[in-house]
Amino acid sequence: MSLFTNTSERPYHIELDLRKPGNIIYIEGNALVTSAGGTSKPELIAGQISESGFNEGEVGSEARFHGLTGFVQIDKDRVIVVDSGNNCLRSVSRPTGKVEEFSGECRKSGLINGKVGRFDKPLAVIFDKVTKNQLLVVDSNNKAIRTVSTVDGSVGFIVRHDHWTFEPATLTQQDNGDIYVNGGMNFHHIAHDTKKITKLPRYVNCRYHQELSFIKQSVMIAPFCMLRKITLVDVKSDKYEVIKTPEAPYGGSFIVRPDCLYVAEKGKILKYTCMYNHSSITMNIFHIENTHICRLSLKILRITIIFHDNPSNLDSRCAL
Repeated sequence: MSLFTNTSERPYHIELDLRKPGNIIYIEGNALVTSAGGTSKPELIAGQISESGFNEGEVGSEARFHGLTGFVQIDKDRVIVVDSGNNCLRSVSRPTGKVEEFSGECRKSGLINGKVGRFDKPLAVIFDKVTKNQLLVVDSNNKAIRTVSTVDGSVGFIVRHDHWTFEPATLTQQDNGDIYVNGGMNFHHIAHDTKKITKLPRYVNCRYHQELSFIKQSVMIAPFCMLRKITLVDVKSDKYEVIKTPEAPYGGSFIVRPDCLYVAEKGKILKYTCMYNHSSITMNIFHIENTHICRLSLKILRITIIFHDNPSNLDSRCAL
């Protein structure tokens, strides 16, 4: 494990920066920033970390957001951010920093489809792996998963589920189009072909904004809120294992790489050097507290994961 960068706030979402290779782009407070890591100061893209509100702005520093909770990089020149408190998605130009309304009517709530759609507290956004030029958005207060066109911002529906256990906060998607939703201490599966919603076992003990990612194939990773644990889930069998990590994944956001994991923590982003061995059968579990080495084999998932606080001692294939 090593420190990538310190942050003044809890990062809500982290991604590899498409415009600046080697950087990580993330949300810090009410701002979108990018960082080269180490002791370098994060560069402001749009908004202000400690100020909230609503303003478009011709340059990024003039813009104001009210509760940034997610984003997607359309390409190296454009980012779509979820401005949850203003009930809309907004477009950020990387070359100029200009911020514009993109989808939904900002500062108005509702449940309307079309080019002038409305959301009620959108929280997360991802690319739709099945439909080209489309995003999937968690519309939390409407208890819905919505679609958004990356071309004109038009809003549509995937599903709406008015059940008390369905409190969507984050989502991820398999290559086959199936969607997995987390929120309110509950997990749900949405079948791509039938749109059937199935409640799954409680994989984590967290009611908050905790992101989901797929490592490989059917294996999904999720944080175990406020504890030094991460959950690995085999969605084919609904079996899961909770594993211990040297730090607690407060932020609940990951970047999954072939041989490492970036985790957004409270006040920092950490880099874990990991090795995923899907052919592993069984190995002993051991944890050495003083050096923060954690190596274990998961019998259910047949994965070996190694966390190490000195990546230079391992084969490093995790360069950004």
